[in-house]
Amino acid sequence: MYGQPSTKKMIMISQVSIIAFSFISVFLRQYFWLIIIIYMFLLMGITSYTTMRKAKPKPEDLKSLLFKEPNAMKIAMADKLLNKELMKQMKGMMLGFATLPIALVIFSIYPYFIAPYVNEFIDRIIEDPILVSFLNFFIMYEVVFSAITVIRTLLLNRFTFENIMLPQKFAVYKRGVLTNERMFVRFEEGQCFKYNPKRKFIEIINPKVKGFKLRLYSERISELRDRLLNTGAIRECEE
Repeated sequence: MYGQPSTKKMIMISQVSIIAFSFISVFLRQYFWLIIIIYMFLLMGITSYTTMRKAKPKPEDLKSLLFKEPNAMKIAMADKLLNKELMKQMKGMMLGFATLPIALVIFSIYPYFIAPYVNEFIDRIIEDPILVSFLNFFIMYEVVFSAITVIRTLLLNRFTFENIMLPQKFAVYKRGVLTNERMFVRFEEGQCFKYNPKRKFIEIINPKVKGFKLRLYSERISELRDRLLNTGAIRECEE
């Protein structure tokens, strides 16, 4: 199941990015924004490609079709509580963008209130002007990243964020669920599903991927439940 990257992976990516930004700020300052824009598009492209490649079904995944629902989205639209849940999800996503103005504020005040002390300290221990400049930028980006990370952590602890994936149609196989005829969500150890016959959906949850849920709507919801249990690869969540 696919959600946000792990914390360890996010930290690794951010540290590599900080080193790259610091290098660009020292040696290629006139091209800084151009390189950053190219870098961001490249990073998004690699992330999308990796995700799609990971989600692409293998021939052996598409054996043993157990259940098919071509009208999942149509059934979902009849769920009166869904709109409220999606609005809550949207608010959670907007809170994630709250770190952007905070980052801009830190960038604005850093040269006046923090940089002088950092410069003084670095100048005392290092004589190479290029290395001094590199470390100045490196520390500035680290301060911004650390502040954003702390704020995001506080927000995550304060609010419950959910990312509900709603396929328009899906098919259940022995090894997982094919959504919209292109993205295959494989059953993994530890996964379970919540059964909601009143609202006609089953929600597949992976405890390893916080907040991410695959919601499957169907008129034949009890049959879908039985098919999932018969795979032996996923169980019903304990209340």
